[in-house]
Amino acid sequence: MKIDARDIEYGTQNFRLNIDHITIEEGSITGIGGPNGSGKSTLLKILYGYLKPIKGTVLIDGNSISELRGARAAGKISVVQQETPTPMNFTVENIVSMSRYNDPVDESKVRESLDRCGIAHLQHRKFDELSGGERRLVMIAGALYQGTEIIMLDEPTTFLDVDKELRIVDLIVNLKQLGKTVIVVLHDVNLLYRICNRVIMMKEGRVMGEGYPSIMFTPDLLRDIYGSSFLSFTTPDGTTWMPYSRNEEQLEEILAIEDEFPRLGLSYNLWKNGMGVASFSVKAADADLDLQLDEIRHASERYRYVVITSRVVNEPVKGIKELIAEFFRDGKLLFLVDSENESSMVSVSDRENYFRIFGVEKTVADICHEIKEITASTSLSYGVRK
Repeated sequence: MKIDARDIEYGTQNFRLNIDHITIEEGSITGIGGPNGSGKSTLLKILYGYLKPIKGTVLIDGNSISELRGARAAGKISVVQQETPTPMNFTVENIVSMSRYNDPVDESKVRESLDRCGIAHLQHRKFDELSGGERRLVMIAGALYQGTEIIMLDEPTTFLDVDKELRIVDLIVNLKQLGKTVIVVLHDVNLLYRICNRVIMMKEGRVMGEGYPSIMFTPDLLRDIYGSSFLSFTTPDGTTWMPYSRNEEQLEEILAIEDEFPRLGLSYNLWKNGMGVASFSVKAADADLDLQLDEIRHASERYRYVVITSRVVNEPVKGIKELIAEFFRDGKLLFLVDSENESSMVSVSDRENYFRIFGVEKTVADICHEIKEITASTSLSYGVRK
């Protein structure tokens, strides 16, 4: 089911929400992110009809949410709220079975929902005896049992232990695999980036950006939204965004391009050496390789220096050598890190803006220190374009 929200206005004495237009695609995970007080939960409550806007419409497959009430709404949308209720004398099994309101209880479906959430062993426990994480899992099991095509979750990982958080993240991903349309409010930038197909980023009641996180997330956007600077690092689990409070004007900025499972940890060590870093990995086998290279090309416009590993250059990646040639034409200072040959540093082909670092006898910290020293001492008179 597709959701469209247009010309939404909502206000209280201390807060106003204004949304021009957002779209939730069917069968996707859409994340809503932003700082505290930005309107994430308010927007979610408008989308499922709990709050009525002053003006504007929310459409589900062309039908207004305002026309859905009671059982009709419950047949289309399940909601897992941030604050879980504490009903007296109900067991976990009771709570899940009540999620279909007046429908007859289907015990096999209840059991299946509990199994999917990994809490079948809790079915006879009193709900008010459970931990916060266990209660959250019960409410997700209830949403599954409800059997709707749309599931909305409001900060489902907040205040949870790591094991419960990871389980809930896995459940959210599995909901999409079951064909559900998932809308989730998240405060964690890295979860928004990793598990969401699309994100809606908010600040002070307005949408600051909407789209694919791999394209939309940039240090500039995140700084505008959260008021803090961010660095990105490539890890085996994907890209990780880290806020930092260093004075940005004191940082030399560098773009790091590493192989899919980086062994050197260039990004992290460059950052430890006091440099501002954006990190990208190149995955030669991916179908969206052209998109990866376009992201790197776009990001490189904001950086003076580029460091790239020899493994990336030697991969059969169509377009990587053309990209390096563009770096040359733009006058960027380019470092090629070769971790499999002898230790030394040379300028390649008499190019004043191209250095090759042979690092088999060096630690990655040594390599990154040399890069920092050169960036600090090299004149940029040959015209680096910022």
